[in-house]
Amino acid sequence: MSTSQCVHDPAPHASATPANEAIVASGIGAELLRQIAPRCAKSQDPKDAVQDTAVVYTRDTAWLVRQHRSNGSPLMIDEFIAHDSKLRFGGLNHGSAAGLNIPYRRLFGRYPFESGLVMLIVSLLVLTPQRLSYGERVRTINRLVASALTTLVCAMQISGASGQPPTAHASVADLFDRAMREWKASFGVSRASVAVMRDNRLIFSAGYGGRGTNERVPVWSLSKAITAVCIASFIKEGRLGLNDPIGPVLKPVFVRFGEPEDERLARVTVAQLLSHRSGIPRAIDDNLFAPGLVQLLRERPPREATIEMLMPQIMKMSLVRAPGTDFEYTNMGYVLLGQIIEALSGKRYEIACAERVLAKVGIKDSPSLDRDWGGIMYAASGWALSGPEYLAFARLLHSRPQSLFTPETTEFLQSSDGKWMNAERTLAYTLGVIIRPVVGSSPNFLHAGGHNWNQNDAAGGPINEARGTSFLLAGDGTAWFASYDGLTAGTNPEATKELDQAFWRARDSVSAWPQHDQFLSMGIEPK
Repeated sequence: MSTSQCVHDPAPHASATPANEAIVASGIGAELLRQIAPRCAKSQDPKDAVQDTAVVYTRDTAWLVRQHRSNGSPLMIDEFIAHDSKLRFGGLNHGSAAGLNIPYRRLFGRYPFESGLVMLIVSLLVLTPQRLSYGERVRTINRLVASALTTLVCAMQISGASGQPPTAHASVADLFDRAMREWKASFGVSRASVAVMRDNRLIFSAGYGGRGTNERVPVWSLSKAITAVCIASFIKEGRLGLNDPIGPVLKPVFVRFGEPEDERLARVTVAQLLSHRSGIPRAIDDNLFAPGLVQLLRERPPREATIEMLMPQIMKMSLVRAPGTDFEYTNMGYVLLGQIIEALSGKRYEIACAERVLAKVGIKDSPSLDRDWGGIMYAASGWALSGPEYLAFARLLHSRPQSLFTPETTEFLQSSDGKWMNAERTLAYTLGVIIRPVVGSSPNFLHAGGHNWNQNDAAGGPINEARGTSFLLAGDGTAWFASYDGLTAGTNPEATKELDQAFWRARDSVSAWPQHDQFLSMGIEPK
């Protein structure tokens, strides 16, 4: 879904079928109000035409409320229709009734008490025609008071019928949308996307600067979690163990690309690769990915480069410390995990992970590596997914299904023991993700991804790219994904820190989370 369509569209094909009903008491009887499901703001259906706010008195003292869709965003309550009530103006002429066309906006659903109070004051002080006789004015005021009270009852009844504030999902959309827009403006980001999940349900997603809501983008190092969960699937099958040395399973790789010059590499364990404690260096020569990449890109453009072209150089690298001692983040360790997946499955890395992991979370339409950089970034940073798709994958980290996770891998994912990244012991690296322990709660899972490459002598022309991604899954089940062009956590750590803080502020401002799930509308099976 692109940004030219609904940014938030929980019911894209809604018809006139009521999404909710509430019986509302009125001064004379009862009124059945039906909540119409929200529709796309860009719909061509005349029934979806944006209308100004209108609050009109009806025969049975129920109010017809039409909310204006501010900024083109659909709201939970688009309109309420008082069935079988003939509109009349209860002593007010048409000119006076026009005075009711005030900016009521979202107050009806979000602040029912304040809204009713405002309507009561307006009714008494402003809308009562002065030319009416004393008796007529009293009767008119009585009707208006009853209508204001009806507004209050209506709001409370609808809230009770749905189990949550009727505009709760709109407020979540507003909070995260505002956070992203303000952050983009502050740091000059041109294109971006965001997706938000709560308790495994997709709540909100949006694209900016021409990026589609469901557009696949390189997720960079967020790919490591996909690789790690795929490794977990082989552990579940009993074909691999966390403490197994990688030498035996990589024997076909050594035959193909050469024996490792540092014999200690064969003794590195699977767990040490996963947690970046293998002794493999972060940087070799002139880049942070793998030896030989700069020269390779002088010879061919990224789209034509593959990891196999770098494997002989990787086999020649030396460890910088004994395996299992200290943390050092490295892409080459996850490249080797990708080779393990190929050796065990007999399939290309991306096919094996798509079948074993991504298909299990309902991601369809052939998920694949990025068409430009995926062949070279591979199991470390190669996947291209939309924000909703990545959060669909993240549901595995939240639910940890027994079909993929053993008790051992679940413990490895959640435990920081022996996997600390810093001396302060605030962050640990586990199963392709960073964990931040939280006292009295489940840990937060997080990761940043980034691609910052500048090479003037590259084949096909200069390369000057800076693109990033961010992901967090909090212990309370809230998760978000963001992609952005123009900066990374490496080039502008203050910017990515501020984005993280902005999303936390948005989360903390949510008073009630909606119950809808947008995954299906994104072509992703709910799980």
